[in-house]
Amino acid sequence: AGDVRVHAKKIYLVPRAVPQATIIMGTLAVTVGDPRSYALSVMNYILGEGSFNSRLMQEIRVKRGLSYSVQSIMKFRRDLGLFLAFAQTRTDQADQTFALLLENVKAIASAPVSDEELAWAKSSMIYSYIFDFETPLEVLGMLSMVQYNRLPDTYLADYTKNISAVTKEMVQKGAADIFKDGLVKVVVGDESLKAALSKFGEVVVLPVQ
Repeated sequence: AGDVRVHAKKIYLVPRAVPQATIIMGTLAVTVGDPRSYALSVMNYILGEGSFNSRLMQEIRVKRGLSYSVQSIMKFRRDLGLFLAFAQTRTDQADQTFALLLENVKAIASAPVSDEELAWAKSSMIYSYIFDFETPLEVLGMLSMVQYNRLPDTYLADYTKNISAVTKEMVQKGAADIFKDGLVKVVVGDESLKAALSKFGEVVVLPVQ
């Protein structure tokens, strides 16, 4: 957490002579066995995992056409979790896209999601869960995941019940917990982006390898 706080104060620019910019923002999340993982899964679905209905897709791609590829990802592991939000956009739109990514991540931690967003996310996640068990190999993979992560034997059977129990308050608190130290921000793109990104904080241009 301390490292995240330190690095979140800066923007790291990886210079590449390319016409597009790739923007990545991330932080540490909870482990797979943490009770908050259910609320954080719902939060992430609303923010950027839920296809065209997610906030990032709506605000960055659908409404403004700034990016074809925009998403957020939440990964829970036995010893550590990871959150990432990313977008690819034209160099001249990088600062606007950067601002919208940051704004939407902060917003979901500072105000409750709507009743409609919560209901949509939970029903979509519960419905799609059955497709994780379509083949014997997938079933074996899920059972192996439970054993590897030392989860309770009832984890798979209780998953949809735990998603159903998520409230707006749980979503906001979970987001506030993992975003409280800020986000590590990395941009891969033309070195000229340093000027445009400097409005958001100190830009550190990393040496070209």
